[in-house]
Amino acid sequence: MKRFLILILALLTVLSFAACSSGGGDDAGKTGATAENKGGETTAANVPSENGGKTGDNGGQAGDIDLESLMSGEDAAKTIWSQQDAATKQKLIEAARASGYEVTFGADGSMTVKGEDLTAIQYADGTWKIDNEGSQSQYGGTWPDNDFSKQVPKPVFKIKAAGVDGSEFSVIFEEVSLEQARDYAEKLKNGGFVNAPETIDQTQSGFQYFLYAAENSAGYKASISYYNGTCALTVSNYGENE
Repeated sequence: MKRFLILILALLTVLSFAACSSGGGDDAGKTGATAENKGGETTAANVPSENGGKTGDNGGQAGDIDLESLMSGEDAAKTIWSQQDAATKQKLIEAARASGYEVTFGADGSMTVKGEDLTAIQYADGTWKIDNEGSQSQYGGTWPDNDFSKQVPKPVFKIKAAGVDGSEFSVIFEEVSLEQARDYAEKLKNGGFVNAPETIDQTQSGFQYFLYAAENSAGYKASISYYNGTCALTVSNYGENE
C-alpha cells in the first residue's frame, strides 16, 4: 500500500532538492524537520497548515514542502506551484534542471516535472498524477479507472492519495467515518467479495479498528480498513502474476 506514497515522496524530493538549490539558505535543507517560522517568513521546513496558512499563495517560497508532513497526513503537497511568483518559478526551473529534471508550467495552470523515469503533473486544482517507472499514483483527484478499481463499488469518499503498481491498487480516503467504512464493507459483500472473508471490528489502544477483506470469483481480493480516522481500500490480484 505504501508504494504509491513512495512515488509521491520521490516527486516531492525532486522539488525539495530544487528548492534547496534555489537559494533558500541553511533552513532550506531541513526538509522533513520540525517547522519553524523566522521573522514571519515561511522557511523551506515550514508549510502552513490549513488552519494557519496560505499554502499556495503567490508569496510562497519554492521550498514549501515538508515530506514528513505528507507522510503524517498534512497537506504540504497542495501548494499550487503554478501560482507562485515568476521569480520563484524560474528558480525552481533552473534548480530542477541542475538536478536532471525539467519543470514546465502550462497555460492551463498545470506544472509538469519530467526526469529519466519520472513524469508528474500538478493540475491547477492542486491534484497530482505521477508516473514512475510504470507505476501510477495520484494525490487528490477523482476515482481512478483501472482493472482493479473496476472490480469494486465506486466509493463516494474523498480521495487523499491513490496508486496502482503491478498487482495492487491502493487508496487512502479522508473525512470518512467508521460507520461509512462499515457500510462500504457491506457494498463489497453485495458486489461479490464473499470468498475467504476476514472481519476485525475491535478497539485497539483506545481506538476503533475495523477491517473487512475477502475475494471475489475473479480472484481479486478487496480490503477496506479504518483506524483512528484513517480509511484505506486495497484491491489486489497476485495470482495473475505468479
